[in-house]
Amino acid sequence: MPGTRTAPTIDTTAVSFYRVVMRLIDSRGDKRSVSFRFDLNPPATPSAALIEDLVSAVQAATNASVYSVKLEYLWAGADTAANAVEAVVESVYDNVVINYKDVAANKQQSLFVPAPLGEIILDGDVVDTADAIYTDVRDSYLALLNAGPDAYVASTTRFTERRDKNDTTPA
Repeated sequence: MPGTRTAPTIDTTAVSFYRVVMRLIDSRGDKRSVSFRFDLNPPATPSAALIEDLVSAVQAATNASVYSVKLEYLWAGADTAANAVEAVVESVYDNVVINYKDVAANKQQSLFVPAPLGEIILDGDVVDTADAIYTDVRDSYLALLNAGPDAYVASTTRFTERRDKNDTTPA
């Protein structure tokens, strides 16, 4: 039995808040992300001009180079630990990781499922790739990745415990 969701239904009229995320690189090649949260009354969306003003102001105030800007729409609910299920695999540091590749475009993406249900982990910490819960997650993200011009395929999956990597298996 999974934990209880408190995040609201994804609906553009019910956005909880927005976040602008900027990625910067310094002269040594070190990278860092910074984010700025703000609220608007839905269904208002952030103005590109206001976001550009913020990015320009940050760039003018730093020696680093802003090389990426992302706008995130966030839907938030209560962050209550009591909504989680105490089970064998319960830590958010334990993950099922699914790798997706678009070989022709030389692209790769990974999807992390923190604190996976024990029923999708077989003996020996192997992911049960035939389990319906697993295949639903795998295929849902694949549909999002391929909604545009990309041609991703699910390539491998693995279970990781606290950053220790285990063997990967075909997705």
